[in-house]
Amino acid sequence: MRLAFYCLLALASMVPLQGHGQDSILKQVTFCRSLAENQTPGEKVESFMPEDTVYLSVELKGRPKSGVVGCRFLIEETLIAEAKIDVAGVNKGVLFSVGQSTFAGFNLTHANPLPVGDMYRVELSLDGKALGTYPFRISPPKDSLPSKFKSGIFEKEVAGERQSLEPDASLAPEDSVIFKGVADLGVSTWLRINWLVNGKVDAKGTRSLTMEENKADCGFFFSFRPDEGWPAGKHEAVLVINGKEAARQAFTVKSTLATRMSTQVGQIQPVSFKLYRGDEKGENITEVSAFSTSDTVLFAEWSLKVPANGAGVQFVWTLVDAGGEKNVAIAKADLTEGIYRRLRSSLKLNGAPPVGKYRVDLLLNGKLIDNQPFEVK
Repeated sequence: MRLAFYCLLALASMVPLQGHGQDSILKQVTFCRSLAENQTPGEKVESFMPEDTVYLSVELKGRPKSGVVGCRFLIEETLIAEAKIDVAGVNKGVLFSVGQSTFAGFNLTHANPLPVGDMYRVELSLDGKALGTYPFRISPPKDSLPSKFKSGIFEKEVAGERQSLEPDASLAPEDSVIFKGVADLGVSTWLRINWLVNGKVDAKGTRSLTMEENKADCGFFFSFRPDEGWPAGKHEAVLVINGKEAARQAFTVKSTLATRMSTQVGQIQPVSFKLYRGDEKGENITEVSAFSTSDTVLFAEWSLKVPANGAGVQFVWTLVDAGGEKNVAIAKADLTEGIYRRLRSSLKLNGAPPVGKYRVDLLLNGKLIDNQPFEVK
């Protein structure tokens, strides 16, 4: 797991940003499918697909002689891209006078599909002063599974081992808390977790992922430990799906413990490897020597000589020779930072895997630590 614009068009009915009134130089803002050569809008749209280039036509009143128009594309508070146009460059490719108006054109291109949601906006400015803010939304692909949160529980990680988190927990400074959930997740769905420590968001715990495929009953988890450990008090994990809050669950730390006897942490040294099959919920896990075409949830697990930090660990699943294809990367996954005695990765398939040869690689900071071949029979 990693990991369409619906635009609120600012047309003639646009409400000027407070403080700029009717004297604002901004006349009209239009999201569109394309821009004409003179930067006037092409087909006006109410949504873009995640792969589309986003076009924005900005109409200014009259023919200003000076000033710099700025355009910023954001997802929540994160800047995606920005550009500036000097109005002194009118009729030079990005700024044109048409009738009694001047048009500026902007576009947002991206190498990867944009995540679904309504957490986007455009901020326009003139000479650094705000002209207006215009929200927009990315719509899901037509074949996207409707995303729906189903359940979530808390666990704790103690010395590299996962355990259930008690209703009134006692945690040591080095203990992490894990939010483990199940949801239907459509392609291009965007998940984000915020951790509130005694009511305040700890930005260091914010994580997100974007789905690359449809997955029903998909298991996921997010882990976090504040810099000084979890203090006594009431804390929350807030899960956001496609820009909307999907779950808010609380847990209580009754007391803090002294630092546990430190566990020796060493380098990643695999000593054994096992394959497992499981069901759609990641349960009923059974060890196997090879998989069959009826297996759709595959697990690979390395046992380590000594506990090791998972920071920088990545798993790569590869189809080596199966179904008429060769050397095709199936999936990649990064391990959450923490201390582990075993390194496990799962691969959830949408259908029956073809008979043939496969491989799963274990990497650390991009360097191969181990690879293990396996077969589907």
